[in-house]
Amino acid sequence: MSENHPVFLTTKMLARRWQLSPRTLEGWRYRNEGPTCLIFGRRVLYALRDVEAFEAAMFQRKGALSAVAATPAEAAAAGQPMSAGPSGGRSP
Repeated sequence: MSENHPVFLTTKMLARRWQLSPRTLEGWRYRNEGPTCLIFGRRVLYALRDVEAFEAAMFQRKGALSAVAATPAEAAAAGQPMSAGPSGGRSP
């Protein structure tokens, strides 16, 4: 008899999956954005099913790839406007 145990990802694993900085995920948690996470003391875990549901919701929304785009080129390919960089969008 097999039991269905949920699979969990750490912040580092999810950051690698989405090619983001772990600090980006930390910021999302602070602002209550991104997928639902479980916090046990200092340990933060993301249920794989919640991550996949978040990904599906992002792809269903108009221009959703920008939330998980690894590069500006991917966001552009998805039809997303590029965010302003450190210069505030001004040319040097």
